[in-house]
Amino acid sequence: MIVDILFLAFIAGFVVYRLYSAFGKETGDETYTENVIYIADKKGVAKDVLAKKVDDIEIKDEKIAKTITQIKKLNPRFTVKNFIEGAKIAFEMIISAFAKGDKNTLKKVLSEEVFKRFSQSIDENAKLDEKEEHTLVSILSADIKDASLEGNMAYITTEFETEQITVVKNKEGKIVGGDASQIHNVKDIWTFCRDITAINPNWKLVETA
Repeated sequence: MIVDILFLAFIAGFVVYRLYSAFGKETGDETYTENVIYIADKKGVAKDVLAKKVDDIEIKDEKIAKTITQIKKLNPRFTVKNFIEGAKIAFEMIISAFAKGDKNTLKKVLSEEVFKRFSQSIDENAKLDEKEEHTLVSILSADIKDASLEGNMAYITTEFETEQITVVKNKEGKIVGGDASQIHNVKDIWTFCRDITAINPNWKLVETA
């Protein structure tokens, strides 16, 4: 059940542009500092592409490392480091949007199928007299657990280990269950997908577990 894997409340608000910028904005007039420096004229036509080495997170799993190498061949600007940073922001933003019932934000970062499930869960939660509320305290880690390529479509599965506080509140917002001072460790596994050759750098959440 989605309620079991999502946190229904998050203190700080996050907006879509943070996710967009974290995964690397690609407008055609940008100077990139990832795997390459990309210089374009006013029409967005590339005039020069200069190779530039950058420090990246090492992937020890051979299968995942091989797929990441293939992804980088299709998109030299991709880095694991930037993906992980963007995934953390996406995680926080999606949790916050779900807690607020912000379907407009969710629609931008979820696949059609996942959005349908989240939207239904939001509607069901709104009818409850008492709601379980989870507050995200911190993200302890975010690690890539799997990666695959289907044509140009890249799928990256990430495990998030987080700290959260769980309470139950009634309609008046009063705590009727749980302990607001007790922090729990929780793990979630999310899969993000993107056409790695597309100009739009945004990844979408396609699966949760």
